[in-house]
Amino acid sequence: MAVKYNRGLCVDWSDTLWTEGFYRYFSIAGLEESKPNITHSIYPEFWTNAVNKSNGDWIYRIKDYVGFDIAAADGDTQVWVHAGVGFRAWSMTTLAKRLKIECLAELGEIKVYPSLVHLRGTDRPADLDKLQALAEQHPLAVVVSDDVTCVQKWLEINPQAQVLTETLSTDGRGLHQVGLHGWTRHQLNLRAISDFLTISRAEQAYALNEESLFFTMARIYGSSVKEIIKKGEINT
Repeated sequence: MAVKYNRGLCVDWSDTLWTEGFYRYFSIAGLEESKPNITHSIYPEFWTNAVNKSNGDWIYRIKDYVGFDIAAADGDTQVWVHAGVGFRAWSMTTLAKRLKIECLAELGEIKVYPSLVHLRGTDRPADLDKLQALAEQHPLAVVVSDDVTCVQKWLEINPQAQVLTETLSTDGRGLHQVGLHGWTRHQLNLRAISDFLTISRAEQAYALNEESLFFTMARIYGSSVKEIIKKGEINT
Protein backbone atom coordinates (compact mmCIF):
# COMPACT_ATOMS: atom_id res chain seq x y z
CA MET A 1 0.00 0.00 0.00
CA ALA A 2 2.84 2.40 0.85
CA VAL A 3 4.50 1.70 -2.50
CA LYS A 4 1.26 2.01 -4.45
CA TYR A 5 0.30 5.34 -2.89
CA ASN A 6 3.84 6.74 -2.56
CA ARG A 7 3.80 6.99 1.23
CA GLY A 8 6.32 6.47 3.97
CA LEU A 9 5.89 3.40 6.13
CA CYS A 10 6.08 2.83 9.87
CA VAL A 11 5.60 -0.77 11.02
CA ASP A 12 4.93 -0.91 14.75
CA TRP A 13 5.35 -4.40 16.21
CA SER A 14 5.83 -3.31 19.81
CA ASP A 15 3.07 -5.62 20.99
CA THR A 16 3.09 -8.59 23.34
CA LEU A 17 3.88 -11.07 20.55
CA TRP A 18 6.96 -9.57 18.90
CA THR A 19 8.01 -7.15 21.65
CA GLU A 20 11.32 -6.35 19.94
CA GLY A 21 9.75 -4.49 17.03
CA PHE A 22 9.77 -4.85 13.24
CA TYR A 23 12.99 -2.98 12.48
CA ARG A 24 15.22 -5.24 14.55
CA TYR A 25 14.40 -7.98 12.05
CA PHE A 26 13.39 -6.33 8.77
CA SER A 27 13.54 -3.20 6.69
CA ILE A 28 11.78 -2.25 3.48
CA ALA A 29 14.08 -1.00 0.71
CA GLY A 30 13.04 2.37 -0.64
CA LEU A 31 10.60 3.05 2.19
CA GLU A 32 12.03 5.06 5.03
CA GLU A 33 10.52 4.55 8.45
CA SER A 34 7.95 7.34 8.79
CA LYS A 35 6.88 7.82 12.39
CA PRO A 36 3.45 9.46 12.80
CA ASN A 37 3.14 12.50 15.02
CA ILE A 38 0.02 13.44 16.91
CA THR A 39 0.04 16.83 15.16
CA HIS A 40 -0.50 15.16 11.78
CA SER A 41 -3.93 14.63 10.28
CA ILE A 42 -4.82 10.95 10.64
CA TYR A 43 -7.27 8.52 9.02
CA PRO A 44 -9.26 6.79 10.47
CA GLU A 45 -9.90 9.62 12.95
CA PHE A 46 -10.03 7.11 15.84
CA TRP A 47 -6.24 6.96 15.77
CA THR A 48 -5.74 10.71 16.30
CA ASN A 49 -5.50 10.23 20.06
CA ALA A 50 -4.51 6.55 20.02
CA VAL A 51 -1.59 6.36 17.59
CA ASN A 52 1.01 7.48 20.13
CA LYS A 53 -0.15 5.10 22.85
CA SER A 54 1.89 2.02 23.64
CA ASN A 55 0.79 -1.02 21.67
CA GLY A 56 -0.80 -3.96 23.37
CA ASP A 57 -3.54 -6.53 23.03
CA TRP A 58 -6.13 -3.73 23.00
CA ILE A 59 -5.32 -3.21 19.32
CA TYR A 60 -6.52 -6.72 18.47
CA ARG A 61 -9.73 -6.23 20.43
CA ILE A 62 -10.74 -3.16 18.41
CA LYS A 63 -10.08 -4.64 14.99
CA ASP A 64 -13.78 -5.14 14.25
CA TYR A 65 -14.63 -1.56 15.15
CA VAL A 66 -11.95 0.46 13.38
CA GLY A 67 -12.08 -0.29 9.68
CA PHE A 68 -9.76 1.04 6.99
CA ASP A 69 -11.53 1.91 3.75
CA ILE A 70 -9.05 2.87 1.06
CA ALA A 71 -11.85 4.47 -0.96
CA ALA A 72 -12.57 6.83 1.94
CA ALA A 73 -8.93 7.62 2.71
CA ASP A 74 -8.20 11.23 1.75
CA GLY A 75 -4.92 11.53 -0.11
CA ASP A 76 -4.22 14.83 1.65
CA THR A 77 -4.42 13.18 5.07
CA GLN A 78 -0.84 12.95 6.31
CA VAL A 79 -1.07 9.62 8.13
CA TRP A 80 -3.05 6.49 7.32
CA VAL A 81 -3.25 3.85 10.06
CA HIS A 82 -4.07 0.19 9.46
CA ALA A 83 -4.16 -2.13 12.46
CA GLY A 84 -2.92 -4.97 10.26
CA VAL A 85 -5.15 -7.64 11.77
CA GLY A 86 -6.60 -9.94 9.14
CA PHE A 87 -5.36 -7.73 6.27
CA ARG A 88 -5.30 -10.10 3.31
CA ALA A 89 -4.21 -7.81 0.46
CA TRP A 90 -0.60 -8.02 -0.64
CA SER A 91 1.81 -8.05 -3.53
CA MET A 92 4.24 -10.78 -2.58
CA THR A 93 6.49 -10.04 -5.56
CA THR A 94 6.81 -6.40 -4.49
CA LEU A 95 7.50 -7.53 -0.93
CA ALA A 96 10.11 -10.06 -2.05
CA LYS A 97 11.96 -7.34 -3.98
CA ARG A 98 11.99 -4.89 -1.10
CA LEU A 99 12.13 -6.91 2.12
CA LYS A 100 15.54 -6.84 3.77
CA ILE A 101 16.16 -9.32 6.56
CA GLU A 102 18.33 -7.44 9.05
CA CYS A 103 18.83 -10.43 11.37
CA LEU A 104 20.38 -12.79 8.79
CA ALA A 105 23.71 -12.93 10.63
CA GLU A 106 21.90 -14.10 13.78
CA LEU A 107 19.85 -16.67 11.87
CA GLY A 108 22.87 -18.42 10.43
CA GLU A 109 22.70 -20.48 7.26
CA ILE A 110 19.22 -21.16 5.91
CA LYS A 111 19.69 -24.49 4.17
CA VAL A 112 17.79 -25.70 1.14
CA TYR A 113 16.25 -29.10 1.92
CA PRO A 114 14.99 -31.42 -0.82
CA SER A 115 11.94 -32.42 1.24
CA LEU A 116 10.24 -30.73 4.21
CA VAL A 117 7.03 -31.23 6.17
CA HIS A 118 5.27 -28.60 8.27
CA LEU A 119 3.36 -30.14 11.18
CA ARG A 120 1.01 -27.37 12.30
CA GLY A 121 -0.70 -28.36 15.51
CA THR A 122 -1.38 -26.59 18.83
CA ASP A 123 -4.69 -24.70 18.43
CA ARG A 124 -5.36 -26.34 15.05
CA PRO A 125 -6.63 -29.92 15.43
CA ALA A 126 -4.12 -32.28 13.84
CA ASP A 127 -5.32 -34.95 11.42
CA LEU A 128 -3.30 -37.90 12.70
CA ASP A 129 -4.32 -40.14 9.79
CA LYS A 130 -2.94 -37.54 7.39
CA LEU A 131 0.19 -37.20 9.53
CA GLN A 132 0.79 -40.95 9.29
CA ALA A 133 0.25 -40.89 5.54
CA LEU A 134 2.71 -38.01 5.12
CA ALA A 135 5.26 -39.75 7.33
CA GLU A 136 5.01 -42.94 5.26
CA GLN A 137 5.15 -41.07 1.95
CA HIS A 138 8.01 -38.71 2.88
CA PRO A 139 10.25 -40.52 5.40
CA LEU A 140 13.29 -38.39 4.53
CA ALA A 141 11.55 -35.03 5.01
CA VAL A 142 12.94 -32.66 7.64
CA VAL A 143 10.35 -31.45 10.13
CA VAL A 144 9.24 -27.93 11.03
CA SER A 145 6.53 -27.80 13.68
CA ASP A 146 5.01 -25.96 16.65
CA ASP A 147 3.57 -29.00 18.43
CA VAL A 148 5.40 -31.62 20.46
CA THR A 149 2.65 -34.25 20.02
CA CYS A 150 2.81 -34.03 16.21
CA VAL A 151 6.59 -34.34 16.30
CA GLN A 152 6.46 -37.35 18.60
CA LYS A 153 3.96 -39.08 16.29
CA TRP A 154 6.23 -38.40 13.30
CA LEU A 155 9.28 -39.75 15.12
CA GLU A 156 7.43 -42.92 16.05
CA ILE A 157 7.16 -43.64 12.33
CA ASN A 158 10.46 -42.05 11.23
CA PRO A 159 12.78 -42.17 14.26
CA GLN A 160 15.75 -40.88 12.24
CA ALA A 161 13.91 -37.77 11.02
CA GLN A 162 15.59 -34.42 11.54
CA VAL A 163 13.44 -31.97 13.52
CA LEU A 164 14.54 -28.40 12.87
CA THR A 165 12.35 -26.59 15.40
CA GLU A 166 13.62 -26.59 18.98
CA THR A 167 10.68 -24.66 20.46
CA LEU A 168 7.54 -26.79 20.67
CA SER A 169 4.28 -26.25 22.52
CA THR A 170 3.16 -28.97 24.90
CA ASP A 171 -0.37 -27.88 25.85
CA GLY A 172 -2.27 -27.13 22.66
CA ARG A 173 -1.46 -23.42 22.53
CA GLY A 174 1.15 -21.53 20.57
CA LEU A 175 4.28 -20.39 22.37
CA HIS A 176 3.17 -16.78 21.91
CA GLN A 177 0.20 -17.64 24.13
CA VAL A 178 1.74 -19.81 26.83
CA GLY A 179 4.98 -17.99 27.57
CA LEU A 180 8.64 -18.27 26.70
CA HIS A 181 9.55 -21.69 28.18
CA GLY A 182 13.04 -20.46 29.05
CA TRP A 183 13.58 -18.76 25.70
CA THR A 184 13.80 -15.02 25.21
CA ARG A 185 11.23 -13.36 22.95
CA HIS A 186 14.05 -12.50 20.57
CA GLN A 187 15.08 -16.16 20.32
CA LEU A 188 11.50 -17.19 19.57
CA ASN A 189 11.20 -14.49 16.91
CA LEU A 190 14.41 -15.69 15.25
CA ARG A 191 13.17 -19.28 15.33
CA ALA A 192 9.89 -18.29 13.66
CA ILE A 193 11.72 -16.34 10.93
CA SER A 194 14.16 -19.20 10.39
CA ASP A 195 11.31 -21.71 10.07
CA PHE A 196 9.50 -19.43 7.62
CA LEU A 197 12.56 -19.00 5.40
CA THR A 198 13.37 -22.71 5.57
CA ILE A 199 9.87 -23.58 4.39
CA SER A 200 10.12 -20.97 1.65
CA ARG A 201 13.39 -22.41 0.30
CA ALA A 202 12.61 -26.14 0.44
CA GLU A 203 12.53 -27.87 -2.94
CA GLN A 204 9.41 -29.79 -1.94
CA ALA A 205 7.25 -28.96 1.07
CA TYR A 206 4.16 -30.63 2.52
CA ALA A 207 1.68 -29.29 5.07
CA LEU A 208 -0.25 -31.24 7.66
CA ASN A 209 -2.70 -28.35 7.79
CA GLU A 210 -3.39 -26.89 4.36
CA GLU A 211 -5.02 -23.82 5.96
CA SER A 212 -1.83 -22.75 7.71
CA LEU A 213 -1.09 -19.18 6.59
CA PHE A 214 2.46 -19.52 7.90
CA PHE A 215 3.12 -22.37 5.47
CA THR A 216 1.15 -20.85 2.59
CA MET A 217 2.81 -17.44 2.79
CA ALA A 218 6.24 -19.02 3.09
CA ARG A 219 5.74 -20.98 -0.12
CA ILE A 220 4.33 -17.94 -1.98
CA TYR A 221 7.23 -15.81 -0.75
CA GLY A 222 9.76 -18.45 -1.79
CA SER A 223 8.30 -18.81 -5.29
CA SER A 224 8.24 -14.99 -5.68
CA VAL A 225 11.92 -14.72 -4.74
CA LYS A 226 12.84 -17.48 -7.20
CA GLU A 227 10.87 -15.76 -9.97
CA ILE A 228 12.46 -12.35 -9.56
CA ILE A 229 15.94 -13.93 -9.31
CA LYS A 230 15.16 -15.75 -12.55
CA LYS A 231 14.23 -12.42 -14.15
CA GLY A 232 17.45 -10.86 -12.89
CA GLU A 233 15.61 -8.27 -10.81
CA ILE A 234 17.57 -9.21 -7.68
CA ASN A 235 20.78 -11.18 -7.31
CA THR A 236 20.26 -13.09 -4.05
